Amino acid sequence: MIDGGGGEDTAGPVHWRSSTPASPRRTAMLRTTSLYALSRELERRLPSLQGRLRRVLALWVKGAVLAHNGCQDSTAVALEMHGHYETVRRELREWTYDDADRIHSWGPGTEVDAAACFPELLRWVLDLWTPGGGDSATETSLVLALDPTHQRDEWVALAVSVVYREQAIPVAWHVVRADASESWMAHYRRLLGLLAPAVPAGMPVHVLCDRGLDSRDLWARIRELGWHPVLRYSPHVTFRPTGGDRVPVRSLGGGPGTFWVGAGEAFGEDPLPGTLIVLHAQECEEPWVLLTDTPPAHTGASLYACRHWIEQGFRGLKRGGWQWGRTRRTDPVRVARHLLVLAVATLLAVAYGTRREQARARGLPPGRLRRPPTRAPSKPRAARRFSVLRQGAACLRRLLYRNRLWTRVWLTPTPGPDRTAGLRCLSPPAT
Repeated sequence: MIDGGGGEDTAGPVHWRSSTPASPRRTAMLRTTSLYALSRELERRLPSLQGRLRRVLALWVKGAVLAHNGCQDSTAVALEMHGHYETVRRELREWTYDDADRIHSWGPGTEVDAAACFPELLRWVLDLWTPGGGDSATETSLVLALDPTHQRDEWVALAVSVVYREQAIPVAWHVVRADASESWMAHYRRLLGLLAPAVPAGMPVHVLCDRGLDSRDLWARIRELGWHPVLRYSPHVTFRPTGGDRVPVRSLGGGPGTFWVGAGEAFGEDPLPGTLIVLHAQECEEPWVLLTDTPPAHTGASLYACRHWIEQGFRGLKRGGWQWGRTRRTDPVRVARHLLVLAVATLLAVAYGTRREQARARGLPPGRLRRPPTRAPSKPRAARRFSVLRQGAACLRRLLYRNRLWTRVWLTPTPGPDRTAGLRCLSPPAT
């Protein structure tokens, strides 16, 4: 571990003050130090990317962080220390090319298979995962959210993300044209199957799906993987509680300010056994109607509230962060490869933001917090003014300008919002 000044455990050179200007050779070496560290980290985390592919991905990520903008031109401008603008821009552009075009420019063995990186991304997340000792579902299990995001009328990205600290880290996706008639469910089932080998045996996984993704096939696929679906349905469906009669789910709730949790069977035809949650917050016109497969006694009525964190994740990808919404790419394959760049940048930024946020909560400079805290801070956490992504991106950008990176970062999940606080419980005794 190298102490890079100010007590920070950084991977990079120690800069001594000197009245003698650095030679061009030494200046070039210093400029590439952080790129080398990024490339080594990608070699360890994304082994499916080799050689030049890995190096240019590191270049993409470094430029996106420095520019706080994942668009190609802005990224190339931020990388002026790595070569002429047009040269760097061509490297970035060719990385997203179709494989045939890239092989023509770079030679054989330079195919980019984004799907091969999906389990590697999730393993990277779980390798950094350091639970803080709480007992909420978001702290003791992995929570995935499925949701599409649109880019004008051109394409749709079907994303699977890890929800974390009011943010979301994309770990798998498939991009389709906006006017395509293909089934989204088939793609989501495939994406979940790609991620499954990365999840350790015995680790609880909850998969949150909004209305529009309430598919029986998706429910079956999630359960087949040994995970727990949490699907949202229309309030017009029916439910038969165990030992009771079939009734509209609206009749199980008591209006705004109440929630109900119970086991039984959903739907009149081809009943689906599960646990129903009807949660009607005061500020909502309609209740949440959620179906899961965990027993009522082990079902967190507030878990679904974390699904809204994926909206913050999309905001971080677009206008609130990497400016993905300004891309001019329209080819789904190239869009998917570009998203791999932003997913890696998001994961790094969120990890750095976690360390910064935990250090500030303990009154320490981030460079002084060199391992995950084992105790909660003495003061309760205040409302977050800036997202953990924005905090981490700023911290990482500052380190990259100094050609340094921290040698240790981590992810410590926090409890999700408690949407049942202040609500009246109408549920039968949990069994």
